[in-house]
Amino acid sequence: MKRRSLKHLRRYRQIVSVFTRYGLRDFVSYIKTIRLPKPAARVKVAKETAVNLRLALQELGPTFIKAGQVLSSRSDLLPAAITTELQKLLDEAGTIDFSTVKEQLEEEYLDKLDDMFESIEEKPLASASLAQVHKAKLKTGEQVVLKIQRPNIHQIINTDIDILYDIAATVQGKISYTKAYNLVAIVREFDKNIHKELDFELEGLNMETIAKNLTEFKHVKVPKVYWQYSTKKILCLEFVDGFKANQTNQLEESGLDRKMLAWNLLDVYSKQIYIDGFFQSDPHIGNIIINKSGLIQLVDFGSVGLLDENMRQEITSLVFHIIFKEGEQATQSLIRIGTQKPHSNYTALRNDVSTMIAELANKPAKFMSIGQGVLDLTKLASEHHIELPANFGLVGKTFLLLDYLARTIDPDFDYQKYLLHMVPVLVFERLKSDYAPSKVVRNVVESSKLISDLPSKLNFFIDKVLKDEFHVVFQHEGLEKVIRSVNTAGLVIGLSLVATGLSIISVLSFFVGGRVLAWVVGSITFALLIYLVLRMLSKINWSDEDRY
Repeated sequence: MKRRSLKHLRRYRQIVSVFTRYGLRDFVSYIKTIRLPKPAARVKVAKETAVNLRLALQELGPTFIKAGQVLSSRSDLLPAAITTELQKLLDEAGTIDFSTVKEQLEEEYLDKLDDMFESIEEKPLASASLAQVHKAKLKTGEQVVLKIQRPNIHQIINTDIDILYDIAATVQGKISYTKAYNLVAIVREFDKNIHKELDFELEGLNMETIAKNLTEFKHVKVPKVYWQYSTKKILCLEFVDGFKANQTNQLEESGLDRKMLAWNLLDVYSKQIYIDGFFQSDPHIGNIIINKSGLIQLVDFGSVGLLDENMRQEITSLVFHIIFKEGEQATQSLIRIGTQKPHSNYTALRNDVSTMIAELANKPAKFMSIGQGVLDLTKLASEHHIELPANFGLVGKTFLLLDYLARTIDPDFDYQKYLLHMVPVLVFERLKSDYAPSKVVRNVVESSKLISDLPSKLNFFIDKVLKDEFHVVFQHEGLEKVIRSVNTAGLVIGLSLVATGLSIISVLSFFVGGRVLAWVVGSITFALLIYLVLRMLSKINWSDEDRY
């Protein structure tokens, strides 16, 4: 325990030293004031502070880089100057000496390295905060890449996470607006997600799930996972060759249709987000490799987002409302997605949302950004006491990265035109989901259960009345006819529900082969319907008396 405390103390000193060197010693005081509107003269100060924060987080290593990337999507927590700058955080780190990498490999492969690989290149293809990537050749001749976890990374991250918990608890009490948030819960969510990224077997499973979901796209590839050479700390993948989206010279030389390439890329992520609800949530430049034939190759699936059916539908609706400038409906979607707290003012929220959507929709096509729109909505929701789930911010961050990627590939990319192209696709998927056979069967079963339970519920109610355990005292002159009409209507409705249930049972019996049962139940249903018709006809006043 003493050694652990000493380790934390050293790390605290290092953090304070780095923050002080970048002029961020009074960062908490800065955050308290920068959220308020500032004179133009102080914009430069805000920009400099934001840049220094990014550099400090970059220097502090993997945990702080990942935390900064998460905070870049939290415009409800941090001012725009900071979130914009944090979006530039690079997941890069100094290279590990190959001798250390080899020790890690031998430890994981139990000294069978020479039996498994023909060769392993000493120079890494990439060096990120959590892992380093090397190209290798299997004994079978296949070209692969090895994603190798950095030594002692679990220990480093666990120490930093402990410190982040302390910082969250401290900041919570010092900045008034953070009382609306549970900062410790935000750190807990980050803690859970970063440890998922450290599980390379889970990442391999993520890759296979997304590859299966994208089989319909012939222009997309997710590298194959070589499970026999993979562990929790090493991921062995098929080698993919190509260039990054920001390598404009290679993109020009390839002669590819840049507009079509950008559309294809967004189609892939639209499918993941709107339809599958399982998406790669960090689609930055380094994670998308394009080859000369236009094949889009996705890598790095340590960070994925999950959306349930309700969230997918609400996000789809929200995007529709933004496209068609429907502020009222967008406000309602936002409230359904989040949790409305006391003191929220619906009218004020609706006005702010409508203004934001109008400003976004009226921008020139080349400047329109759905990602920025979603993040702006997150901020508005916070200001109006609407708490949104963490995965909503993750969707906003993913959209923002995709906006940047699309315009990097095609500087003249028309986002509004693309979204209008997506409308019929998403409407069809929504209808297909709403009327899926499984849902229809479930609704039929639930309706049948309601009908079958109705007699027992009525018996229970009548029993309570007979035992004098249920009392309704109501007295008024001249309501006898109304009461008789209500009683008759109740009887008719009850018999109608029974007839409906019997009809459903009859149809289902017919399809599963119970033709005799279907005939019997159908006859009973027909008799009930004849009785209902006669009962209703007998209650009609055919004379002119009492019509007025």
